[in-house]
Amino acid sequence: MMKVLHLVKNELKLLKKSVIIITLIFTVFLSALFGVISVQADLSQNIYADIDGSGIQLYLNVQSACLQDIRSEFEGLIVTAQKKGITQSAYLTNTNGDSFETSQTEVIDNTTIISNYNGAIISLNKATSDTLRNSSKLLQGEWPTAENEICICSYIAEYLNITTGDTLFIDDTAYTVSGIFNNNVLGYYYFVTVSNDIKLDKITAYFDSSENMYSAYAKLTNYGYTVEMPPTVNSYLENLSSVKGFLSSCAAILALVIIAVLYSLISIFYRQRKAYICQLKILGATKYTVAAVYCGIAVLMLFVSSSISTAFAIFFNNYILNLCSDLFGMAFSAHFNFAVPVLVFALLVLATFTFYLIFARKTKSAWVAQEIRNE
Repeated sequence: MMKVLHLVKNELKLLKKSVIIITLIFTVFLSALFGVISVQADLSQNIYADIDGSGIQLYLNVQSACLQDIRSEFEGLIVTAQKKGITQSAYLTNTNGDSFETSQTEVIDNTTIISNYNGAIISLNKATSDTLRNSSKLLQGEWPTAENEICICSYIAEYLNITTGDTLFIDDTAYTVSGIFNNNVLGYYYFVTVSNDIKLDKITAYFDSSENMYSAYAKLTNYGYTVEMPPTVNSYLENLSSVKGFLSSCAAILALVIIAVLYSLISIFYRQRKAYICQLKILGATKYTVAAVYCGIAVLMLFVSSSISTAFAIFFNNYILNLCSDLFGMAFSAHFNFAVPVLVFALLVLATFTFYLIFARKTKSAWVAQEIRNE
C-alpha cells in the first residue's frame, strides 16, 4: 500500500505542470459557461420584477368568456367586463321612467359632440372592494359586490336624481344603487354586478404583479380562451425569448468545447501514463485503486478549476448582461446563481468517470506483461 501511495505522490509531481495548464484552460471555458448559464437561469426569476418596475400597466384581456369560468383564476383581483346592452349602448332608467343613454349627443356651434358614458361589469371581493373604495374617493355608499348592484358616477346620479339605495333599470333588469363616486375618478361611469353564468363580450383583469398575470395568461390560453396581454409586455417577452435563445446557443457551444477538452485530456493522460498503470497493477493495485487515482486527479483538477472560474464567472455574468442589453436594446437584470457551478461541477465529475470507463476497457493485459519483462 505504501508503494502505491509513493507512486501516486510521484505521479502528482510529474503532472503538476499539466494540472496547472489544464486548470487555466478549464477556468477560461468554465467561467464563460457559468456566466452564460447563470444569466439565463436567473432571468426567469427577474423578468417579472423588471416588467413591474418599468411602469407598464399590468392587465390582460379575455375575449368572449363566461364570468363563472374566470372568477376562480382572478380571485382577489379587480376584474371588469363589457357587454352590449349592459355597459355599452345601454339605457339607464330610474323608477320615474327618466332615461340616460350611454351615448350622449350635444350640438355646440353647429358641431356635434358625442360623449360615451359606458359602464363596466365588475367582480370584486371584499379586500379589493375596500382597496378600490379607499383609493377612488367614493362619495357615498359602497362598491357593488352582491348580484345586480350598481355604483354610478355623480353626473349620472344628478341627471337621474338618484341616490344610494334607489333602483335603476338597465334593459328591464333592476339594479340597486350601492354607491356614488366622483365623476372624474375613473374612466367608466358606472359599475354593475351580474350573475355568474352570464356570457361576457370582453373581460379585463388588473394585476399588481406581472408574474401572476403571466401565470393567468398561460392557464387561460390552455383553456382555449383568446387572451391578450399589453403590447409592451408581449414585446418584452419576445425580446427576452431572443436573449434566452442566444444564451442557450452560447451555453451549448461552451459545454461541447469543455466535454471535448475533457475527453481529450483524459485520453492523453491515460495513454501516456499506461506504464504507470502497469506499475500500479504489478504492485497489486486493483482496477478500483487505479480508477480512484486517475479519477481523483481529474476531480481535483476540476474542483480547482471550478473554484477559480466561479470568481471569474461573476465578471462574465455582468459582461454578458451588458452585451445582451446592447444587442437586444432592452434593460434587464440577473444575479450570479451559485447553484450553477455546483451543478456543472457534478456533471463534469460524472463525465470524467464515464470517460475513464471508456478508456479503461482498452487497457490490455499485454501492457502489464511487457512492463514486467522491461523490469
